[in-house]
Amino acid sequence: MPGAGSIFDLIAQGHASGYSPGTPGGIIGSNTLAGPHNGNFNAVIFGDFTSDGTGDSEGRLAVQGNFTASGNYTIGGGAPTSTGGLHAPQGWDNLVVGGDVNHSSAFVGPRGNLLYNTATDLPPFSGGFSIIPGMYRNYAPAVNWAAAQTYFQSIRSEL
Repeated sequence: MPGAGSIFDLIAQGHASGYSPGTPGGIIGSNTLAGPHNGNFNAVIFGDFTSDGTGDSEGRLAVQGNFTASGNYTIGGGAPTSTGGLHAPQGWDNLVVGGDVNHSSAFVGPRGNLLYNTATDLPPFSGGFSIIPGMYRNYAPAVNWAAAQTYFQSIRSEL
C-alpha cells in the first residue's frame, strides 16, 4: 500500500502533472510556483459531482466530469488540524474539474484556485477564509483520469 498521505496525491502517483509554464493545465500545489507540488486531495470523483448546496469539502476536491452545486457549498474551508493536513491552502488548485463548472452561489465557493475545463457559472471565492482571492484557471486539467481510476480500484481493498 502507498505511504500515508500519498494515496490521494495524483501527481506523486503519476496520474497528473504539476504546473509549469509548458503545462498550464498542471495542478498548482504549492504556495509559490517555484515550490514542490503536492497533488493530495480529500476526494477524487470519477464522473459528475452534484450538490444541492448543503455541504462542503474540508480540503481539495478533484472531479473528472461536471461539478454542479448551488447554495452554500464550499471547498477548502477546513483547518489543517481538522483535515489531517489535507487542507486547501490559498494559492493552490483546490477545485479541479475536468468537465463543466456550474456553481450558482452569490456568496461562497472555493478557497484557493479553480482549475477547470469549461464553465457555465463560476462561483465567487470564499473571502471568509482569506482576504486574498484565488484564480480562475481555464485550462483542461492535465490529469489522466482513466489511469487514476484504475489505480484507486486496484487499492480499494487496502483502504
